[in-house]
Order: sequence, then C-alpha cells, then structure tokens
Amino acid sequence: MVEQIGKTVDALLKALQSDKKDTKQVIYDTILESLEEREKKHIQPYSYNNNVVTLHIDSPARMYAFNLKKNQLLKKVQEKTGREAVKDIKLRIGVIKWQKS
Repeated sequence: MVEQIGKTVDALLKALQSDKKDTKQVIYDTILESLEEREKKHIQPYSYNNNVVTLHIDSPARMYAFNLKKNQLLKKVQEKTGREAVKDIKLRIGVIKWQKS
C-alpha cells in the first residue's frame, strides 16, 4: 500500500513539473555543466539578481583560479540564455552548502 502511494505521488509530481525551465535554472545548470567534477565541490551558484550571477567559492586560491575562467563561462551562459540575461558573474568567498564543515 505504501509503495502504491509513493508511486502515485511520484507520478503526480512528474506530471506537475514543467518541461520549461526558468532562466535562473538554465543559468545554474549551464554553469555546473561547464565545471570539472573537482571544481563542482568548491563552487556553488548563490544568487541571480539584476542580470548578475553570484557564485560562492570556498577559498581565495580557488577563486583566483576560477577568475581566470570566468569570461569563458560568461560567454557560454550568454550563448545559452541570451546576452541580456546575464551581464556579469561575481565571485564571493562563501560557505558551500554541500560541503561538510
């Protein structure tokens, strides 16, 4: 009985999900797809406001290294979402939620 309820809930949630993603999600997905696996552990999309994406990075050394790649990433995001959707990517030192403290 519990399995049937679980399957029904899963089916309902899948039916409710839209195939269309909002701009913010497309931006975050593009950023994460562009990162190497080892980089994904240290970088996290934080916010998207006024056409600016803010990323949290866990250390100054990684921030410097990522800053060198920032323009390439910005171009990829702009190609995928349109030039007006993202005008800049800002980097900040911050806590990465999926890291263990």
